[in-house]
Parts: sequence; C-alpha cells; structure tokens
Amino acid sequence: MTPEQAPKNNKPPQQAATIRELLADVVESFRARPTDPPVGSNRPLARGMARLLIVGVTPLMMIMVVGGLLDPGVSALSTTISAAWLGFVSAAALLWHRLSEIWVRVAMLLALFFLQLRWTVGWLLFDGPDVFAAILVGLIFTPLLLFTVALMEGRRNGVIIGLLVAANMGLAVIFGSQRESLEAMYMADPRLGFPTFVVMLMYAVFVSLWSSQQEQIRDAELRVSLLAEQANCDVATGLLNRRGLELVARGWVSRDRDFSVALIQQDQYLGLAASVSPAEAGDGLRAVARAIEQAAGDQITLARWSEGAFVLLSPQSDRNLTERMAQQLRRAIASEGGGDTPDLGTVSIGYTVTANSEPFESTVSRAEEALATALKVGNCVRAQLAPA
Repeated sequence: MTPEQAPKNNKPPQQAATIRELLADVVESFRARPTDPPVGSNRPLARGMARLLIVGVTPLMMIMVVGGLLDPGVSALSTTISAAWLGFVSAAALLWHRLSEIWVRVAMLLALFFLQLRWTVGWLLFDGPDVFAAILVGLIFTPLLLFTVALMEGRRNGVIIGLLVAANMGLAVIFGSQRESLEAMYMADPRLGFPTFVVMLMYAVFVSLWSSQQEQIRDAELRVSLLAEQANCDVATGLLNRRGLELVARGWVSRDRDFSVALIQQDQYLGLAASVSPAEAGDGLRAVARAIEQAAGDQITLARWSEGAFVLLSPQSDRNLTERMAQQLRRAIASEGGGDTPDLGTVSIGYTVTANSEPFESTVSRAEEALATALKVGNCVRAQLAPA
C-alpha cells in the first residue's frame, strides 16, 4: 500500500447517543440527590440572561404601549396588558442591582406564570386581535423564559416546569379551539393542541440534555485542572516543581519583565536527610519553604528545584536589593528549628538577574554556577551576574 492509499484517519467514528440513552439521562436527573445549586443549573449565566431579557423587553413594552395609545385599531385590553408588562419589567430593571438570587428566580417564575396566564385566557376568553396577540407573545417569549428558568432551577425542576407549561399550552389550545368565535379565524382545530404540547415538552427535554452536557464539560475541566496542578506541583512540599516554575518564568520573559533568580540549598543536605526519617525530612523541607516565604514576602514565586534545593523568582531585578533579600533568607533559615521542628541547618544561596529578556535556561545556569560557588564555602551567598 502506497502512502497515498493509506487511510488518513484511523480513529473510530464517535457514535451518536441513542434515544434510550438520551431519555435515560433525563430520567437520571429525577433520581439524583438534591443539591444546592441544583444539578445542571448555571445560575450566573441565567442571571445574566435574565437581565439581558429584561433590558431588551423594557423598550419593547414602551413601544407597544405608545403604539397602542396612538393606534385606534389596538384594543384597550391589549394596551392595558402591555402597560402592566411595562411596569413589571421596569421595576425589575430599576431594582436589579438590589435583587438577590432568590428574587431573580421569583421574578422569572412570575414572568413565566403571567405569560402562561395570558396564553390560557387568550385562547379561552379573548376575541379578535387579542387572541392573536396572546398567541404570538406566548410563542415568542415562552422558550426564552423556559430556557432561563431551566438554567436557574436545574435539570429536574426544569423538566417539571417544562412539562407543566407544555400541558397548560396544549390544553388551552384544545379547549379554546372549540369556541365558535375562533372558527372565523381558522383556529377551531383541537389538533393544534397536540403539536403545541409535544414541541414545548421536547424543548424542555432538550434544555435538560444541554444542561447535562454542560455539567459533564465542567467536570472534565475540573479534572483537567487537577491533573495540570498535580503535574506542575511537587508532592513532598506542595510547591511548584520545575515544570510549573518554567511556565511562570517564560510568562514573565514573554512580557519583557526583569526579575531575579535565587537557588537556595541546605548545606550538607545529604547528611541531614540521612540522619532523620523520611517524614522528618519532608517536615524539614516544608519548614525551609515556610521560612523562605515568610522572609521573602508575597511577591515571590517559590518552587522545589531538586533534592534539598529551592528556586525563587522575585520581581526585584536590582542587584543590591536582591543581595539584601538573599542575606535575609540565609539568616532566617539558620534561625529556624528547635522544639518539634527539626534543625534546618544553614543554607547557601546563588542568585542572578535576567538580562535583556534572555531565555530562562540561561538565567538558571548562571544561578546554578553561583550556587556551586556558594556551596564550596558553605553558609554563603554568591552572585553570578550577566555580562554588561
């Protein structure tokens, strides 16, 4: 087989979910243990969508009210209903920043309830243009409110509310279409209630399935972030490891930030580690890390570099200030120990500063040279600066 004849994609095609699997996913939402927030909900997104809906509907209701007052063909009932909606959405818009999450949920549920009330009364009682207005408004805004409410209430409650809405809309069409006054408008057909019920119920189920997929995506993102954290962190100390530190340093280099690099290693580390148990050695490493963080402050980035060695990135690139910080670190670590904490001994520090956005590997190499020089003396600080 020639390269041209070889298949370009050997990955098996991903099978689509079956109807049974989709329905089982919906049924599973009813068996799940209640949580707060509910499974499948996304209340920050729902709150943003609710605000967008209110902001968009408020000027629309103003136009409807003004148009109804100016147009004699619009019934007084339709104009009154538009004015009531204008008052509702205007109050919500003005008080939005003071509304807690529970009141936003109540407002969305009330809006859905009043919209369904208008749909039902329109089919059962209204005549003429008011029927068309109730039907048009119901068909346009019910899916928007159902979607927002489902995001607020989660998968289980979203399906229940969708079922109630679908049943109400379908029954209203079935009973309302039997009125003689609707025959002239070609709406006296009870069969219209069944597609109305089915479509609205399917929409609620689709939203539930979509919420389930979003929940799975969030779980996958959490697992990926945990794996990335484990890959970038040292198990013994909980600090960044070399890989994690290099990611931070390369980010600083890419932004043309000058910084200093200090390598800190315990003098006679192998002898200290051999004289204590592994648990005590781990406690000693964590004690050194705490001493470095306390002495250097919150602006530094600390990582585990090797056995008994730590690397410190500091946004300070001035040589004199870096030297002063290194001496403070040396004295702080030497003064630790005693009581339940093992003696940390002394440390040697080698430091350098970046030069002209050079690669991080070059900076670390100079710091390692400085540390090797400091270790020969012991309990010492040495610098290996870049050439001018």
